[in-house]
Amino acid sequence: MWKHLARSVVPSLLAIVGLSGCVTDSTLDKWASDGDGDGAGFSRDQTEAVVSAPATDVFDSGWWDSPEVEIEEPDPDGDDRVYAVFREGQVITFQGRVWSEEDDPEALTVLWSSDREGELSAEPPDADGWVWFSSGSLDAGEHSIRLTAWDTQGNEGSDSVRVCIESGSNCSE
Repeated sequence: MWKHLARSVVPSLLAIVGLSGCVTDSTLDKWASDGDGDGAGFSRDQTEAVVSAPATDVFDSGWWDSPEVEIEEPDPDGDDRVYAVFREGQVITFQGRVWSEEDDPEALTVLWSSDREGELSAEPPDADGWVWFSSGSLDAGEHSIRLTAWDTQGNEGSDSVRVCIESGSNCSE
């Protein structure tokens, strides 16, 4: 009897969380005998069928999207360059936007980093998802500046821009 009840309940639950699947007797037997301690399974009580699956099963399935990240400034494409060029000591403002379908922008963790200098800023985004910092102390040479955002489930999204800090003629196009 529990298989019959579960067969009618599971497809509805899977549809609610956005997953699809076919419930068969072998699937039900596997879940019913599931002893791996992950919290997924069916009650064997003949009077009721209880379906349980931990929330991580839903997130591990790819249902939770990664945050979106876009660096707005500096914009090297606006100058038809592979990278943006700045003079040594010039203050550069880096600005980007982060967002997620699942989390408010303020719940996202963000990090600006350079492939040459490591962490540059970890200031949180504002309510609209904007994040920025300014620096006039980047070392001369080419840098790949990356903005990375993590949501509350640990999913990651990023964008990057290349900049060159000019000291003499070290920035070639």
